Amino acid sequence: MSRRQKAPGELGKVTPRKLKSGRWQARVEIRDGLGQLVPISATADNEAGAILAIADKANAVWAGAFIEVTGDTTVEALGNIWINQLRQDGTQPTTIQAYQDSLRTLILARISAYRVSALTPAFCDSYLRTLGAESASKARKARNVLSQMLRIAVLHKVFAANPIREVSRIPSTKPVKLSYDLEQLQVLFRLMSEFQGKNPSRRGGRRTDPQIALDVMRIALGTSARPGEVLAIREEDVQFSDRVLLNINGTIVRVKRENAPKRPDGTPGPLIYRQPYPKNDDQARTVHVPDLAVEPLRRLVSQYRENEFKLLFTTGTGNPVDQNNVRRVIRDFRAVHDEDLRAMGIDPDLLTPKAFRKTAATVVSQEINPEAAQDLLGHWNVVLTKDSYIEPTKVVTAGTAEALDRRFAGL
Repeated sequence: MSRRQKAPGELGKVTPRKLKSGRWQARVEIRDGLGQLVPISATADNEAGAILAIADKANAVWAGAFIEVTGDTTVEALGNIWINQLRQDGTQPTTIQAYQDSLRTLILARISAYRVSALTPAFCDSYLRTLGAESASKARKARNVLSQMLRIAVLHKVFAANPIREVSRIPSTKPVKLSYDLEQLQVLFRLMSEFQGKNPSRRGGRRTDPQIALDVMRIALGTSARPGEVLAIREEDVQFSDRVLLNINGTIVRVKRENAPKRPDGTPGPLIYRQPYPKNDDQARTVHVPDLAVEPLRRLVSQYRENEFKLLFTTGTGNPVDQNNVRRVIRDFRAVHDEDLRAMGIDPDLLTPKAFRKTAATVVSQEINPEAAQDLLGHWNVVLTKDSYIEPTKVVTAGTAEALDRRFAGL
């Protein structure tokens, strides 16, 4: 009996294989609108990425019309369809990267072979409760991913309504607030300035200079910028006058090869690059720089070396500094100085670049008001600033006593 001829737009069996270079290549055939077989191949850093890239190219051949979701579609296939639609919609590479990571670790690693029809409200509720027992953050991310994936299933009439709508609410965890005082910061910065790495005697290999981590700490403390925003500062973003001004208008991001922005010639761009806006495109801002952050900015500008993105922070080869490398330096610092940090009242596990952003926000809120801290952080809503960043003051303003005295004078 002869095999059934594939219909136009119907993908054949995808065949992945590992290349000698260590990368993966996937091959498949698809019939175009004229019924002609079109061979497609794609490569990526891993097998899943190669398969996703194949679907991208198939979309170009068939304009996405071949996609059909049924109750028998696997969760893995639905996830690939969703990611491809995000790319078609022009979703930012960093957002796609974050979604892919959540899809891979929270969904595909556990239920990739399940059929879409199995994702009933009861199943989803039970699954998210299980994840929630591990981490509320994991459960919230998984809920978001499943909701978007199952929206596609609703469009294809697998479900009458999105099953996630019936799932129980996931309790939110209380954000960790913290603020360092002057004495803690003085000792912390002194220890970091003396830090030479976890294994200073080790020779060979490239390591991030601990001075970069210290500079990121000081500038984050002085501007409340995110670590990626600090690393994205360009020479032109610093304006020296009576009060130094800093334009915060970008961030350093890292993506996988399949999500890298394309160069004009169509080839993938760098995997670590400067995104021309902060976390969100409406968060660009100009801040006045306090004296504590002026010194590192002046030094970095004076030591500036020409590079592709005009950055003040670069590696020895002139490339952007990866945020992960700065975090690794700080983790190594915490491991070496664990006892010193605890003696100062600093929880080593909470010592991250973000701790200095939160400290700056708390001080500005207490000295001025929460709205000023909101502006400094680049938040769109002061409620987020209060709930997640500002350490509440323990001393109620004296104005409360004065108000009561005025009202009840003579008692």
